[in-house]
Amino acid sequence: MSGENEKLRVLITCKWPDAVEAEAARRFDVTFTPDERPLSPDDLVKALQEYDAILATITNRFTRDVFAAAGTIRTKLIANFGV
Repeated sequence: MSGENEKLRVLITCKWPDAVEAEAARRFDVTFTPDERPLSPDDLVKALQEYDAILATITNRFTRDVFAAAGTIRTKLIANFGV
């Protein structure tokens, strides 16, 4: 994060409960993917470079090659939501 008052950038790649999405949008600079399709390796590389946290599904494949291609990684947290 570049500024103390700047919101963390968060990528959410799947549908979460409406209340959770609303609270995330209030607290963070959130990007929601338009559908629940797995992100391509190129999209995952870009996400690692541009977001502080990625809330993904298990179908998003963060492979060794994805991390290697990302170079400098901004992301500090990758998490998923399951029941």
